[in-house]
Amino acid sequence: LLAARHTPADGAPGPDGRRLTAAEDAITAGEPDLARDIAREVLTRATAPGERVRAWMVVIEAAGQAIGEVDAVFPQALADAGDDPRLLALVHYQLAWRSLVVQGDFAQGREDAAHAARLAARGGDRRTELLALAFQAQSETLMGHPDAAATIQRALEEPQDPRVACHHNGAGSSRFRWLVINDRLAEARTAVTALLREVRRRGMAESEVHYLRFLSETELHSGHCGRALELSRESLTLARDAGIGEGAGVMQAALAEAAGGDPDRALELAREAVRRTEEDGDAV
Repeated sequence: LLAARHTPADGAPGPDGRRLTAAEDAITAGEPDLARDIAREVLTRATAPGERVRAWMVVIEAAGQAIGEVDAVFPQALADAGDDPRLLALVHYQLAWRSLVVQGDFAQGREDAAHAARLAARGGDRRTELLALAFQAQSETLMGHPDAAATIQRALEEPQDPRVACHHNGAGSSRFRWLVINDRLAEARTAVTALLREVRRRGMAESEVHYLRFLSETELHSGHCGRALELSRESLTLARDAGIGEGAGVMQAALAEAAGGDPDRALELAREAVRRTEEDGDAV
């Protein structure tokens, strides 16, 4: 943001390009309100389709699990994207999340993600292609689709993007989910521990919230109830501090309390999880 203030209007990138980078960094750092404010400010004056679509993507991501609250953004983002495959890929990737979270439709989410991956490949946007493939793989894993393992391998192929490799929506996360569902818990623990270490090194607060929860889930499946409880509490504290992923965090904390803590507290958390996810419109 400081750089943006000192960037001349005809700079390359320009002031708003730098502001959007700041907004995207704010999402990563666990500051969704700041990110949303920056993006909305840019949208008041930006005319370039690329900047407008980037700003819309920040608005959507800042909504977190409450993606249904920003439904009106999607037609505006599609209109700004026009027929540019790179920009359309960004919008269709977020439409995949909408299909999953708002509608609870795994098949439609998988289809949207596959379409986004094809558009991104056509536009030469490897980062969005990797994210879309990882989403497709996660959807297939949760569906029990036979292509899940193959899609994960596609998402792990080179070239990789370091910003995606350790992201909680990247291929590493999708592989973790596949390992847990296939009861390969030792491998899952090793995988998610490495991912957690990397996002902490990078200061990726949102990913840290999710990976702490994933590690708690792994320990719970392994019968390590005390460790699962400790991790779930740590994840939930961080989620509440950042205002990120609270519904899922409360749900995992409820499960961990039921297994290794206080049943009354577990019931209290479970009721909170239901209330929060209903408020967010989080069907999953």
